[in-house]
Amino acid sequence: MSDSKIVSLRGEAPPDTGLVNPYIVELLENLLTRAKRGDVVGVALAYVKPNRATQTTWCGMENGYTHELNSAVTTLAFRMQAEGVMPGLQAPPPEDR
Repeated sequence: MSDSKIVSLRGEAPPDTGLVNPYIVELLENLLTRAKRGDVVGVALAYVKPNRATQTTWCGMENGYTHELNSAVTTLAFRMQAEGVMPGLQAPPPEDR
């Protein structure tokens, strides 16, 4: 057997510090407040767990917002590529339109 090591192309997994990201909490609390006011009628969500597993979910398509949610997800993917999202970089908070 060889002494070589296999390394992930993604690099080493970040340590699970158990720390809460206050930016994420603030963003979700703001979104919840807006949803309770009726200002948010559809959501598409993707998130990453500490073990790098990803989860996705959505709601609002039953209200006829399929095109808008699909468009928003596509726009987000484009923005993340175009703006060169780097580890530790956070997007600006969503504008309250």
